[in-house]
Amino acid sequence: MKHSALPALLLAAMVFSTDCPAQAVSDKSASAGTDDGEIVELNAFEVTASADDRYDALNSNSITSFNAELGKLPISADIFTEAFMEDVLSVSLEQMLRDYSAGAGLGSVAGDPEGGSAFLPMDRAGGDSVSSGVTLRGFGAAAVKQDNFMLPSPIGTGMSNKLGIERVEVINGPQALLYGNGGGGGVINYISKQARFNKRPGSTIRFRINDDGQYSATLEQTLGTRRFALVASVLSEKLGDHRLWIGGPLTGAYMQAAVRLGNHTVIRLTGKYTHFDRLLPAGLTLNLGSAAADARHGLSVRYLMTTGQMDAPTDPAAAAGAGTIANGRIDWENLDSYWGASYSEERTATMVSAIVETKWSKWFSTQLSAGYQDRDSILYGRGGNLFAPESVASGNPSNLDEWVMQPNSNSTRHGWASQPSHSKSFRVSALLTNTFFGGLARSQTSIAADYTEARYVNLGYTYYQADADGNLRRNASGSRMRPTIPWWVVSGGAVNDPLPDLRSGRYLDTFTGNMNNANPDVAKYQYAIIDVMNPENAIPATPENPRGLNPDDASSGGINIRSRSYNRGGYALNYTQWGDGRLTSLFGLRYMNVFNHQWPSRPTTALVAEGKTWSFSAGLNYDLNRWLRAYALVSDTYNLPEMALNIMADPYGAPLPVSHSLGEEVGLKIGDDRNRVSGSISFYELQAEDEPYALRSEMMSLINPEGINGYSGEQRGRYIAIKKKSYGVQVSVVASPMKGWQTRLSAAFIRGTIGNDTQYNVLYNDKFHVTEDGRLTYGKNGPVVYVREASFSSTPGVAGQAGFVPLTVEKLSNPADLYYADPDPDNGHFRASGIQTLLQSDAGPARINTGEVGRPMSEYQLTGVTPLQAATTSLRGERTTGYPEVSLNLTNTYTLQRGPLKGLRLGLTVIGEWERNDFYYYENGYAEDAPRLLHKRPALVRANLLCSYTRRFGRLLWTSQLLVTNLFDRQQMLTRPDALWGFHERRPDNNAAIRRSAYETVAPRSITWTNTFKF
Repeated sequence: MKHSALPALLLAAMVFSTDCPAQAVSDKSASAGTDDGEIVELNAFEVTASADDRYDALNSNSITSFNAELGKLPISADIFTEAFMEDVLSVSLEQMLRDYSAGAGLGSVAGDPEGGSAFLPMDRAGGDSVSSGVTLRGFGAAAVKQDNFMLPSPIGTGMSNKLGIERVEVINGPQALLYGNGGGGGVINYISKQARFNKRPGSTIRFRINDDGQYSATLEQTLGTRRFALVASVLSEKLGDHRLWIGGPLTGAYMQAAVRLGNHTVIRLTGKYTHFDRLLPAGLTLNLGSAAADARHGLSVRYLMTTGQMDAPTDPAAAAGAGTIANGRIDWENLDSYWGASYSEERTATMVSAIVETKWSKWFSTQLSAGYQDRDSILYGRGGNLFAPESVASGNPSNLDEWVMQPNSNSTRHGWASQPSHSKSFRVSALLTNTFFGGLARSQTSIAADYTEARYVNLGYTYYQADADGNLRRNASGSRMRPTIPWWVVSGGAVNDPLPDLRSGRYLDTFTGNMNNANPDVAKYQYAIIDVMNPENAIPATPENPRGLNPDDASSGGINIRSRSYNRGGYALNYTQWGDGRLTSLFGLRYMNVFNHQWPSRPTTALVAEGKTWSFSAGLNYDLNRWLRAYALVSDTYNLPEMALNIMADPYGAPLPVSHSLGEEVGLKIGDDRNRVSGSISFYELQAEDEPYALRSEMMSLINPEGINGYSGEQRGRYIAIKKKSYGVQVSVVASPMKGWQTRLSAAFIRGTIGNDTQYNVLYNDKFHVTEDGRLTYGKNGPVVYVREASFSSTPGVAGQAGFVPLTVEKLSNPADLYYADPDPDNGHFRASGIQTLLQSDAGPARINTGEVGRPMSEYQLTGVTPLQAATTSLRGERTTGYPEVSLNLTNTYTLQRGPLKGLRLGLTVIGEWERNDFYYYENGYAEDAPRLLHKRPALVRANLLCSYTRRFGRLLWTSQLLVTNLFDRQQMLTRPDALWGFHERRPDNNAAIRRSAYETVAPRSITWTNTFKF
C-alpha cells in the first residue's frame, strides 16, 4: 500500500508559486556568484571546498588536523562529498556508508550474536549511536566524531542526518592520533558545512517528494565578504520508508558564521538543532492461548508470513483454532506498525561549537576548539503480543471476540525511558611549519591537547495509581500500584495512536475504556521513576548502595542508569615532504587517559572502566610515476570507553579490559596532475587483543545464572574479550575521464576471524544449607526444614507440625516429587519458581539458602543431573559476522554538454554484496560437543537509476532530479534460524515456541523527485 503524495504535491505547488527569498543545501551545479573549488588560505587548518558537482576530494584535515593532500598521505580514506550525498539521497548517513562504502556493515561495537536487525532505512539500530553504528573492515562499530574533535549530534538512535554536513570522511585502519579512541577498522568524521569568505550571496530552495509519501523542504542562504561569512539552513522533512506510519517529522536548523579579525585570525561559530519524533518498527508475537489450541501459538508473525502460515499451520493436521491471523489484515507494509505510537522515539538534539584559528607567522599557527552537544531522548514502550479472540489476560476482559494488542507488562507500554545525555569537548592545537636541510625537507608538526567529558542518564518511568490529591496508592506491602495492563482492539487493522498521550503531563485522568478496567478508588494516574531513590531515606545510602536505590523497585524492571566519562589526552605528529615531495613521511604519537564509571539500576556500587595508553602511527608515501604513489603504514589504537550506554561486562560481572588494535597497510595511491582520477588500492591486516565480543543472553545465564542466592558480580554482562584478526583489500577510486562524466568505485574483500578459544566456568548460585544425610536446614547446622507433605507450599515449617516432613535433597532431585526443583540440564539452576521462593524464605529462624554465589560446580548438591563444568564462548578460526566479505558499488553519471538536451544527466549505481556472514547457531540446543553452524544471508545485487535536468533562466538555476532506488524491485525475505535451536519451530525438549525471526532485508523500489532552485 503506497501512501498518497497529494499533500506533498500541494505543498510543492505552494512553495514554487511564492516569491519569498529562498535558501537551501547547495546542489551539484554552482549557484550564481559561486566560485567552484573556492579556497581561503588563511592558515593550514582550512580545507579546500570540493567543486559543487564533483564526487572527489583531493585534500583533508581529518588525518593530520591540518590541510593535507590525500594522494601524498600514507593512509587510505573513503570520502563522500555533498554532491554525492545529494545524488544518492540516503535516509541517514549510516545507511549511506553501509550501501556505498564497500565492506561496511551496521552493527554494535561487540557484534550481534543473533545477527543485526537493521535492514530497512528506518530500522532502529541498537541502544544509541555509541553502541550501534557502522562497522569497518570486519571490526565493531567505528568511532564517530564531528570536525575531528567532538562527539556528533545524531537525530535519532543510530541515525544521523546530512543537515549541516559538508562531507563525510571514513579514515581506514587504527587511527588514534586525532580521535583518541576507536576500533581497528577506522573512524568516521563528519565535516560541518563551512561558511566561506569572498563568496557572493546565494540562495537555494530544494523540495523533495517520493511515492511513499515522504517529503522534505530545505532552505539555505550563503554569503561571504572579506571579513564575514555565513551559511544558514532550515529543514522540514517527513522521514520514513514504505511501511505504514514508520518514521515521522524531522525539523532542524543549522548555521555557521565566520569572522576574520585582521589578516591572521578567523573565528567560526556553529550551531545545529534537530527535533525528530518517529514511530518505531516492532515485530509481533502470537498468543493464541496454547499450542494445543493453535500450533502457531508463541511464534513470530514475521516468520509466519515468510513461511505462508498466516491462514493455517504448515502441517494440515495441526491445530489452527485461531483461523486466519488478525482477520487477514496484516501485510508487509503494516506488520511493523501494529504498536502504533505506543512504540516511538522522540529526540531533541543541539550542538554548538567555536573554533578560533590564528596564523601568527609563516611558520606558526594555532587552533582553539570548543564544542558542546546535548541530546534529550525519550523512548516510549516496547514488547508485547498479538492476542487471538477470547485470550486476553492479565486483569483485562477475557471474553472479547476481537484480535487485541497487549504489552508484556504494565512497566513498558504505558511507560517510557528518558535518556538525556550531553558532552563537552575542548582542543588546543599548534602547527609549526618549517623547512630544513636547505629546503630538502618541508615539515609540518602539529601538537595538541584535548579533553572530552560526557554524561548519560537512563531513567525508566511509568504511571502509578494516585488518589484525588495526587498521592500514590500503595498496597499492603507498601509497593506502589500500577494500572492494569492496557490493551486495544486491532480486528479492523493497525491503530495509529492506541494509548493516551503519555507526553501530555504528569497526571492522566483515566486509563479506562478500551485500555483498563474502571476502578472507583483511583482518581488519576501519576508518573514516576520506576527505580526510585527513596526520599524518606527508608533505604539509606551505604557503601554497597551509594544511591539508596529501592531494591524492590530495581527488581521490578526499573531503569536508573547513570554514567560519566572523562577523556584526557594529547598528541604530536609530523608530516614531512622530502625534496620535491616525491617522498613523504607521517609519524605521530598520542597519550590517552580515560575514566568511565557507571551506576547500574541495581542497588550496588559503580562499574568502572579506565585506561592510560600510548598509541602511534608511522608511514611513508613514495612517488612511483605520474599516476601512482606507493605507501605503507603501521598504526595502533585503543578502543577506550567514551560515552557508553552500558559498560560492557563479562558473565561474571567484570568490566572488559581496554581493547588494542594494531594495523599494517600497504597500497597504491592513484592520481594524475589534471585531477581526472584519484583514489587508492589498499592491502591491510589487523590484529586486536581484548576485542569485545557479544554473547547471547542465554549464554550469560548459562554461565552465571540468577539462582536463589542471586548471581556472581555486581552487574553480570554478556560480553567477553577475544582476539580478532582481519585482512583484506579495499579499492576506492573517483574519476572524471571526460567532461561531464563522473564515476565512483568502491570495492572490498574482507576476511575476519576469531583468534582464540575462550571458556568460562559455569557457576553454582543455588547453594543451600544441608546436613550430611541430605536434609535441608535453617542456617549452618541449624534446625531441619520441614514442608507440607500433602500439597506443595512455598512456606516452610519446622519439626512437630502436623502433615509436615523434612525437605531433602532427594525430594528436590525427584521429578515425581511435589518439591522437585526442576534443575536446568546444562547448569543445574533451579527453575521451579515455587522452590526458589521456598528456599529464599525468611520465615524460619535462619536462611535456608547460604547467600553464596560463584561457587564451582564441584559443590553442586542435587542428584540426577550433571551440569556443565565450563562453557565455550568463542572458537578460534570462526569467521566474524555482520558485513559482506565481498562487496562492490559503482556509480556512473554523464551530463550532456551540448545540443538541445544540454544539461540532461543520466546515472546508474550498481550495489553488490556477497558472502554475507550473519551469525553462528546451534542446530539442537547448546552442548559442549555441538557444532556451531554459520548462517549466511543470500547475495544481494541491486541498481539505482538517476536522471536529472538542469536549466538556467537568467540568474535562476533550476535542477529537476528523479531517483529510482532498487530499480528492478529486487525483494528479499530472510528467514533466520534461532541461535540456539536452529530451524526448529519448537524446542524438541519441551515444545516451547521458538521466536524464529524473518526480515524484509531490502526496501522495495522507490521513486524520489527533487526540484532545486538556486539564485
